Amino acid sequence: RFTEYSSLYKHNVVHTPCKPYKCNHCGKTYKQISTLVMHKRTAHNDSEPIEE
Repeated sequence: RFTEYSSLYKHNVVHTPCKPYKCNHCGKTYKQISTLVMHKRTAHNDSEPIEE
């Protein structure tokens, strides 16, 4: 059970094929922006803020 709508919304993304967040360095796509941010920091040593 989700106590906040935002938590439910984030969880529902797992069940869809949509990956709207794309790395501008390598082109990999992600379902959640937090995963893209982590990828960019670890794979590309990029600490720039992400624009939505």
